Amino acid sequence: YHLGYFTEKMKAIPVNNDDGTITLKVILEENAPITDFTIEGNTVVSTDEILNFLLAMKGKPQNIAEINEAISKIQDCYSSKGYILARIESVSDDPDGTVNISIKEGTINRIMIAGNEKTKDYVIERNILTEPGTIYNENLLKEDLVRLYATQAFKDVTREIEPTEEPDKYDITINIEEQRTATISVGG
Repeated sequence: YHLGYFTEKMKAIPVNNDDGTITLKVILEENAPITDFTIEGNTVVSTDEILNFLLAMKGKPQNIAEINEAISKIQDCYSSKGYILARIESVSDDPDGTVNISIKEGTINRIMIAGNEKTKDYVIERNILTEPGTIYNENLLKEDLVRLYATQAFKDVTREIEPTEEPDKYDITINIEEQRTATISVGG
């Protein structure tokens, strides 16, 4: 079963031989062959790129272990491009042998700013190029945080990601720690 090619419908039937030995007959049911793949929900990684991880299985009996390995490679592909919230939501198969893969990529619901007391929101917002409604990309948001930090108005800039009640939507909070600006020096 752990090979992944067979269904859980397995039987082992012992048969008594004339010479006193026993032959064990193992009856297996092979998974249906994969005829095609459908991918839905992908916008930032092309279908062709995703299919590269899957096409080696086409025409062969479904292998759960190989499908799981391909899913892991697809998620690694998303992560390597900065789409760390992307995940495979479901994998299902049709009776005709088509394997359906549904992907949730992780959309930004809103971007909030916290911790700024002296700096106006619009000053911070003009340095954040990431926008609500887009797919979250860690690399792009890091560039935004570096841009904010480079203004030298902030001691620390971090981000928090929180899921919303809507599936596949996330709220991003940019946490700002402002530099002390007022200094007094006395000379004598």
